[in-house]
Amino acid sequence: MTQENYANFARQQNASETQVAGRYAIQVLPEKRIVADLLHKLAIEPEDTLLEIGCGPGSLALPLSYLVTETSVVDHQDVLARLKSRGGAKDIRLYPGDFADVTINQQFSKILLYSVLHYLPDFDSIAKFVRKAFDLLLPEGRMVLGDLPNEDKKRRFLASAKGKTFIEEWNLAVAGSDQDFHAKHTISTPNTFGFHDKAVFQLAELVRSWGAETYVLPQPPNLPFGHTREDLVIIKR
Repeated sequence: MTQENYANFARQQNASETQVAGRYAIQVLPEKRIVADLLHKLAIEPEDTLLEIGCGPGSLALPLSYLVTETSVVDHQDVLARLKSRGGAKDIRLYPGDFADVTINQQFSKILLYSVLHYLPDFDSIAKFVRKAFDLLLPEGRMVLGDLPNEDKKRRFLASAKGKTFIEEWNLAVAGSDQDFHAKHTISTPNTFGFHDKAVFQLAELVRSWGAETYVLPQPPNLPFGHTREDLVIIKR
């Protein structure tokens, strides 16, 4: 179970918050740039109420919480314990457990799912997961399904001259302790969904059938996986 795997990451005392979120330690600076990208895509305003589903150690929820009226998060209880240990987390409302089983009795103006959906087993599970989140979104609210790892986008990038240079530099950069950590604490995902062009646009079309506007947007290349991932922005009508 992927959520339990992330909980194991959170229990590793020698792991950085970046590694707990499933990224590489060398991505700590690119990770910080995610917040600025989300401020635009979520159109964050001070009066907003924010829900992040699959918040990890709070690397996005914490800075965003200072910019909105109220912040709530959902994740495994051990992951939330890691978040609670960080400064500034006391005013964030915590919902421990699997989002599919958690009951939340309010709606939000902004909802974030970042690097979450590709860990679900199939498109039907993704559709149900997103529908539950969509139902928690207020009219005129905005939701970002972020960090979708599009395999077709990745293939196109790695086939390019820039991509070939990038992968050589990447392999050198992660060699050593960072690579060893991920090899030892790898997140096992044997039954997870592989996004590709068709699935991304199928998901966008599905959400539009619910009466929302959807936009597939690129990530800046200076984000942790910005060359190979993209975001789906949803505006509820």
